[in-house]
Amino acid sequence: MTKKILIFLLLLFSTTVGAVELDGRIVILLVSEHRSGDPRMESVKKELLRTRDTLGYNTEDMPIVFMGFKDSDTEREYFDRLGFQAFDSPVLCVAEWGNPARFGPKRVVDYAIARSATPQHVSFIVENYLKIVKDGVDGPQGPGPDVSPTPGGPPVGDVPGQLEIVNVRFEASGKPLYMTNVGVRIKNLESYTVRNITVRFYSKLNPQDPWRLMGKKTLQKLQSGYFGTRDIVGDTKSFGLLDENNNAVKCYYRIEVENGGNVIYEEGQFVPSEGPVGLKNDQ
Repeated sequence: MTKKILIFLLLLFSTTVGAVELDGRIVILLVSEHRSGDPRMESVKKELLRTRDTLGYNTEDMPIVFMGFKDSDTEREYFDRLGFQAFDSPVLCVAEWGNPARFGPKRVVDYAIARSATPQHVSFIVENYLKIVKDGVDGPQGPGPDVSPTPGGPPVGDVPGQLEIVNVRFEASGKPLYMTNVGVRIKNLESYTVRNITVRFYSKLNPQDPWRLMGKKTLQKLQSGYFGTRDIVGDTKSFGLLDENNNAVKCYYRIEVENGGNVIYEEGQFVPSEGPVGLKNDQ
């Protein structure tokens, strides 16, 4: 089994990123039924490589890895870890590679992922890749050191901390994808870890309408100076954001971040004709 994995990894690296060392790197990962030959995947690949060339980056600056759901049992194990499956194909995302590299892709970073990806998703993924590389990988996933209650030390428990909404994203598409993706990026401005953060996503069609809850996510902790991201992905039909021709419609959105009873929020308007990228940029 070990020999098979090593052979697979050698083949993978030689056909995607050449001699670039992937240990612990942030990469752009494109996964389809097979690493090559899938027409939908090839169209995304073409736009991805074109965009990288246009920005003046090379393989070393912006590693791109191609993988296939059906190419090996080893790869399928990776995808279970990353949280997507073959019916999501093609998948385009920003991923953290294992260290050492033989461990394969470790996780999707910062929820930068597009399922059923098209060439139109490339700019979103590349933008997120550049932000992630610039900011550094988000805080450690899973348990971290607890904050002990000491005199004059940081608060313990459900105490509100100062958070900042750095940017938000709202994308909705009608036929044929019917996919809505809403996300928020948060920064902890405190000198200590902030815990028990709740993020709620709302939308409505008209200003006078009540807000409709689209989904809720939690963030157990966010370390000092770190960024955290939460998003929801769902069916545009179920959110009621389609017209009679199954096209996405203009709507209003509100994203709330609550911690210890304090709520900060960002509101905006999504207009389909303005493109698939969120309406608020990094500050």
